[in-house]
Amino acid sequence: MSKERRVLELVAPSCQVTHEKIVSQGHECEYCHGNGYFWGRDANWESVKVPCPICQGKKEMKAIIEITWLPNNEKKTKK
Repeated sequence: MSKERRVLELVAPSCQVTHEKIVSQGHECEYCHGNGYFWGRDANWESVKVPCPICQGKKEMKAIIEITWLPNNEKKTKK
């Protein structure tokens, strides 16, 4: 089974930016495998579609990545 892999490359800002927000959309929900539901039973034991609790039936997920840039105040140690 093939998988798509996305890589995020971090580069320190060249201007006075201290916060970044990246939104990555279109990721198939791994919990329901993109179905958006699971089969369940109602009170009469009839088969019913139950929305996925993770994607809430949307089939896809999005990732919101927030980056805060701070100066590195740690001293380097010699090896």
